[in-house]
Amino acid sequence: MSWSVETLARARSLIDRYPQKRSAIMPLLYIAMREDGYLTEDGMRQVSELTGLTPVQVESVASFYGMFKLVPQGEYLVSVCTSIVCMLNSADDVMTSAEEEAGVPAGETDADGV
Repeated sequence: MSWSVETLARARSLIDRYPQKRSAIMPLLYIAMREDGYLTEDGMRQVSELTGLTPVQVESVASFYGMFKLVPQGEYLVSVCTSIVCMLNSADDVMTSAEEEAGVPAGETDADGV
């Protein structure tokens, strides 16, 4: 599935702001993720074509950063800070409570996709 005309125009406009096309990879990945709710192979291929990077290079950037979702996400996303400061202030207890309340482990989606 290809991007809409509007999305392609937004992506090209974004690329024009950078000295090199490849420099726009992060914002382009956000655009791709917004299209389908996560980064699909097609979305990463579009980014590859627009930047001149190989699909492997695009996927390596996408998989390196945790903010890019490579699998479909649930309707709601709950984030819990896990930095050292948060962990010292019982973030693990917050995470455990959230998992118990949701009925699914961290990083998972329930059967209803919520």
